[in-house]
Amino acid sequence: MKIELIPKYWRDLIFSPFIFFTTLCASVIPSVYIFWHYHEKASSISALSWKIETLHKKSLVNKIKAEKEERILNKMKGADPYYIDKYVESLHFLDAEIKKWQKIALEETIEPGVEERLHFLNSSKNKLSFAEGTIQSLGNFREIEEKQKYPVEINEEDLKKILCVLEGISISPHYAPEKHPQILIKQFDLTKKNHAEIKEKVFILSMQLIKREFNDEQLP
Repeated sequence: MKIELIPKYWRDLIFSPFIFFTTLCASVIPSVYIFWHYHEKASSISALSWKIETLHKKSLVNKIKAEKEERILNKMKGADPYYIDKYVESLHFLDAEIKKWQKIALEETIEPGVEERLHFLNSSKNKLSFAEGTIQSLGNFREIEEKQKYPVEINEEDLKKILCVLEGISISPHYAPEKHPQILIKQFDLTKKNHAEIKEKVFILSMQLIKREFNDEQLP
């Protein structure tokens, strides 16, 4: 007589598809939990690392910005308050044309129109001149509008000279004077003017500037 170690009822129950898949799922749950827990930790670490990197970059940007602002403030402190008077309004323009008419005047009688032109070029009428406009206080410094009183005639070489003194840069053979203040170009109108007597390009320039300087009343 054959003795069954496991009764048929239990054997059928153990090897039934339901029990098999239930047991399989139960064995997978710990692995899924471990994977999910690891994934959550990895995501948390990644987010923390990203946050630290972002804060580091932000700190560097703020440091660079602070250093830049400090350089600008130090530059403004040492700027010449009479810079525009000394270096901008003292510029001479159209030197080549002036020399041409002066040379002709030494050799022959020049026409009234040419004589009038030469007088204009040598006069203050063709030199930059500014009038102060609105003054706006911004904390420890202030902005002063500088409005050009009348247009002037210039050539390409003169334009380089003007940009050098306004922007504080060097454009060979011209250089920027020392103690340059912070000057912003608010308006810059440049139109070409044709002269039948000369071949070089002549432009009519009109502009408005904003000069930033320290407000002495606000300084400690």
